[in-house]
Amino acid sequence: MELEGIFALSEHLEQVKEDDNTLQIVLELVDFEGLRGLLTERLGYGDNAQGGRPPFDCVAMAKLLILQ
Repeated sequence: MELEGIFALSEHLEQVKEDDNTLQIVLELVDFEGLRGLLTERLGYGDNAQGGRPPFDCVAMAKLLILQ
């Protein structure tokens, strides 16, 4: 696939979005925010009282793993 022009990538992404809406369907069907409590509990996310880098958002990580 050869992209031409300064806006070719954004135009290509818009076309993909119009052609394949699988991601949108998954986001409408799965309540990822409803999983936040369970994920936080199971992953052992605390209040970071001991310091250190804060963990990645558990919902974002779940989305990445599921949609991968």
